[in-house]
Amino acid sequence: MTYMDHRIVMASTELLNERGLVKFNLRAVAKKMNVSLSTLYKYAPRKKFIYAMICEVVCIGMGEREFYFHADPKSYLLDLLSCLRRELLKIRHSAAIFLETVPSEPKHMELKPKIMKALSSMGVDESLQFSLACTLINYVLSSVNDEEFYRDISLASEPRGIVGFYQKHVNGMDYDQQFLTGLELLLNNK
Repeated sequence: MTYMDHRIVMASTELLNERGLVKFNLRAVAKKMNVSLSTLYKYAPRKKFIYAMICEVVCIGMGEREFYFHADPKSYLLDLLSCLRRELLKIRHSAAIFLETVPSEPKHMELKPKIMKALSSMGVDESLQFSLACTLINYVLSSVNDEEFYRDISLASEPRGIVGFYQKHVNGMDYDQQFLTGLELLLNNK
């Protein structure tokens, strides 16, 4: 990433954390960076370019997690996907951005093949690996979206039915436990 890419991502991240995705726009990014809109357009002519940069930053933040054939593939996947979740939670609404962004940057493009390699080592049929990799990534994104949603709202202000339903089904588990339990179920029923 260039210096300007880094500035764009930093300003965008601050805006997403402050204002959310609905109020996110290029004009606000340019203002936050203290540059003209035309200067920003030279580096990011549309929001999708910024979204791709944010996805890349999330994937870079995961570090180099390589799968080695002597490693336990299930433990590797639990670590990789837990790390993806942690990085997504650092930037508000990044899961929604990730969901609508076609992988175009190097680290983002490496994510599915890494998962597929581990699934192959687990004995998952080659014809199912891509679909299962997509399912696992979508599970992470959905979990992060739910976590952000329930942290952002006051359950006390919601209708009693929603509060009761939510409290009944989490069984006293925190977000980390809920996430890992769901991931374990997906991986055990491959």
